[in-house]
Amino acid sequence: MARLGEAVRLLLGGTLYASALALAMLVPWSGYLFHLWLRDPELAAGVSYYFSWLVWGILPVTLFQALRGIIEMRWFAPWNLYTLLSAAAAQVLVYAVARGLLGETAAVRAALLTTFWTMGGLTLGLLDISWWRPLHYWGIGRLAGVSGVVALVNGLLAERPGMPEVLLGLALSVAIVFVGLGWWTSPPAVRAVRAFLWPRAALEPPRRT
Repeated sequence: MARLGEAVRLLLGGTLYASALALAMLVPWSGYLFHLWLRDPELAAGVSYYFSWLVWGILPVTLFQALRGIIEMRWFAPWNLYTLLSAAAAQVLVYAVARGLLGETAAVRAALLTTFWTMGGLTLGLLDISWWRPLHYWGIGRLAGVSGVVALVNGLLAERPGMPEVLLGLALSVAIVFVGLGWWTSPPAVRAVRAFLWPRAALEPPRRT
């Protein structure tokens, strides 16, 4: 159980940080990237209409995908199947209710987003509460601050979109993440992921200056 808890915390930490930082970089540039990819302004606007809601389901979907294998090994009951069936039922229910209140397309967006968050929420609900503690392990405040700065920088650059601005936003985002999460003492979740990815670097003694 201790080894399982370590694996779950590692997956949760990596997924949480990767998803939050990806959202901070992706959302400001989504309109420009859709125009660059699809070429048709009307088609790009239609895709952006759905993407503007569904993008907020990235985090729960990645949590479900990251943890479903562990859930299958930990419990003999088909909890992943129950999660998917519950998410499908929530999707149908929300669509049926929202269709008359919000209209067809808005009901589709709300139903799909509900599906994603139901999947993520039920997946997290299966975890042992002790795996979440202590709360400072996750460094939520640091993550929120770094993600907010990344989103602000990319949002300002995306006001006049172009490939130079995209590259500049990417470079600045990497620098902000490096400074914000690595310059000072990193949150324990970040250190755990870093030690897993680069185990030799984690074992090396600090260099003398």
